Amino acid sequence: MNQPIPATRVTAPKTNLLVTEPTAVLLFDAQHTIVDANEKARQWFGQIQAQQTSLEEAWLAKLGLQLVDRHFHHLTLSDLLSGQLPDPYIGLSAGNQTRWAQWHVLTSQHRQQPCQALVLTDVSDLMQSFHALQQHAEDADTRDFATGLYNRRYALERLTQMHLQAKRYQSPFAIALIDIDHFKRINDTFGHAYGDEVLERLANVIGKSFRETDLCARFGGEEFLILMPETETGAAILSLDRLRQQISELKWTQMQRPVTISSGVVRWQMNKSVEQLIFLVDQRLGTAKKAGRNQVCGDLL
Repeated sequence: MNQPIPATRVTAPKTNLLVTEPTAVLLFDAQHTIVDANEKARQWFGQIQAQQTSLEEAWLAKLGLQLVDRHFHHLTLSDLLSGQLPDPYIGLSAGNQTRWAQWHVLTSQHRQQPCQALVLTDVSDLMQSFHALQQHAEDADTRDFATGLYNRRYALERLTQMHLQAKRYQSPFAIALIDIDHFKRINDTFGHAYGDEVLERLANVIGKSFRETDLCARFGGEEFLILMPETETGAAILSLDRLRQQISELKWTQMQRPVTISSGVVRWQMNKSVEQLIFLVDQRLGTAKKAGRNQVCGDLL
C-alpha cells in the first residue's frame, strides 16, 4: 500500500461546515475550547456545551474514548490538533469497537471570529476492509493454506525465539513432532482428494487439542510440529498420548481401519541448537514408528 499523504491545515471554503453530513465538525478557538459543533459531532461525542468543553485528553477519557492510529497505537489530541500527523486516518476507540475517520484541521470563522475546525469524515467501512486485507496478508504469510495451521517457516521462527528466551530466562519448553501413520497408503488406496480430507480433519483435531499458548504447525507433508511453552517432557507425553487416543477413535466414511498417529517429544536443552533439537525430536518420532506406530516416544529427563 502506498504511504498516506500527510493531512495538513487548509482554509475552509466559505460554506457552512456545520451542516456537512456525514461529517462531524467541531469548531474550536485558540485555547482549544469548542465554540460549536454539528449534529453528527454530537452523535459521536454526546452533549457538547459550547464555550465550556475543551478539546483535551480528559474530555476524551470522560467519554471512554481513546485516539489511535490505524495500527492501534495511542495518539493524543495535541498530535491531532497540530495538523502534523503523517496519516490522514484516525480511530476513536471505545472498548473493542473503533470508529475510523479521515481528519482535517481547517481555518474557519464562527460569528465573525476566527476559529479552527476539526473535520472528521466516517470511513469505518473502508478501514474495516483494510484491516481484513491486512489480516488476510498476514495469514497468507504465516498459515498453511490446506490445514489453517501455522506453516513451517513461522514455526521455525517461533522455535528460534523460544530457544533464545529459554536460554535467557531458563524457561523450559517441549517440542513434539507428529506423523500420520501409513498416510501414503491412504492416498494410494482412496485417492489424494480423500487423503486431503483426512489431513484437514486431523489438523483440525490437533489444533483444538492444545492450549492457546501452544503452537501447532504443519511441518511438511503429513507431519505436524507442536511447541509447548513452560512444559516438561512428561506433561507433553501425556498431552500427545491423549491426542493419539482421540484420533484413533475417529470414524471414517471410506475406511474401516482407524487412522493413527505417531509422535516424538523432546525437552529444550540449553546445549543444543534449534537444528539439533529438530533432529532429536525427529529421532524420537522415528523410534515410535519403528516400535510399531500409534505411540508416543520421549525421554523422561
